[in-house]
Amino acid sequence: EKVMDGVLPITKPLLKPHIAELDRVIQPGMLGLTWTSMNIEAYLTSFHTELRRFDDMVIKIRDIVDNRLTRNLEMISNLVLCDIPHEGETYTLDKFVSQQEKHVKEQTSLMAAKNVEVEEAVGDLITLVTGYPLHSTSETVDPADIAKLSSHFSQLMYNAVLECTQRSLAALKARVSSRPGLLMHAAKPFFDVQVELQLPDVLMNPPLAEIQGALNRTSRAILNCSKELPMWETDGDGDRRSIYQVVTRDREIVRVVLLLTGSIEGAKRQVFEYLRTFTKYDYLWKDDKKKAYEAFMGNNPSLEDFEIELKKYDLVEGEIMRIPEKHNIG
Repeated sequence: EKVMDGVLPITKPLLKPHIAELDRVIQPGMLGLTWTSMNIEAYLTSFHTELRRFDDMVIKIRDIVDNRLTRNLEMISNLVLCDIPHEGETYTLDKFVSQQEKHVKEQTSLMAAKNVEVEEAVGDLITLVTGYPLHSTSETVDPADIAKLSSHFSQLMYNAVLECTQRSLAALKARVSSRPGLLMHAAKPFFDVQVELQLPDVLMNPPLAEIQGALNRTSRAILNCSKELPMWETDGDGDRRSIYQVVTRDREIVRVVLLLTGSIEGAKRQVFEYLRTFTKYDYLWKDDKKKAYEAFMGNNPSLEDFEIELKKYDLVEGEIMRIPEKHNIG
C-alpha cells in the first residue's frame, strides 16, 4: 500500500502492466500459500525482490516529475520577459530599448533550454517505464497512455509559457499605465524625456510616437519568445507548430497587447498641455530681435524706459529659471 501510494495519478495508466506483474507475484501468497508451506521463503524472496524493483521505478518516476518536469515548468511560468525599472528608477528610451532586447534574448534562450529539458524528461520517463522488464505478464504499455502522458505535459508547457507571457505583458502595461493618486505612493515615471527648443517650436525628445513604438516592439519581443518553442505533437502527424501560434490567439494576450498599443495615447493631452505652457515665451525666439530693437529705439526711450524694459526681461528670466527641471506626466 505504501508503495502504491507513491504512484503519481498521471503516471498510473502507464504502470498497468507493471502493477499486473506485481499482482502476479503476490497472487500465490493470496491464494495457496500458508505460513507452513514449504516454499514460503522462496515466495517471500521473490515478492520482496519484485516489490523493491517496482518501488525503485516509482521513486525514479517521482524524481523525474518533481525535479525535471514540475520544477522546470514552474521556472518557466515565473519568468518575467521584460525588464521593468525598479522603484525610483527611470529609463531613457535608448536604454529601455537596448535593455529589453538584451533581457528578452536571455529569457528566450532560457525558455528554449527549459522546453528541451522538459521534453527530454518526458522521453526519459517513458523510456524508464517501457524499458522495465516484465516476466510474469504479457501486458505491455498502451501507446495511447504514452500519448496521453506526453499530451498532458505538452499542455502544461503551453500553460507555463502562456502564464509567463500574460504576466510579463500585464506587468509592462501596469507600469506604463500607472496613474498618481491610485496608490498611497504614486509610481515613479517610466521614461526620462527632454523638452527641447527646436526652432520654431518647443518639442519633446524623444517624441511620443517613438516611445509608443518602443513599447510596441517590446510587446512583440515578449510574444516572440515563444516562436522557437515547438508544440509537442503526440499524434505522429509531424506538424510541429510553435507555441507562439497558439499563445498569440489567446484572448487575454490579444487584449493586453491592444491596450499596450495605445498605452501612450492617454498621455498625449497632458503632454500637449504641458508643452503649451511654453508658448507664452515663444516671442523670445520667434520675434525678429532687430525689428523689436529698432521699434524700441524709434520711441526715443529715456533711461527709465531702458530700466523698465530690462526689468521686464529680468522678470521673464526669473519665471523661466523657476520652471521645475522635472515634470511628471501620467
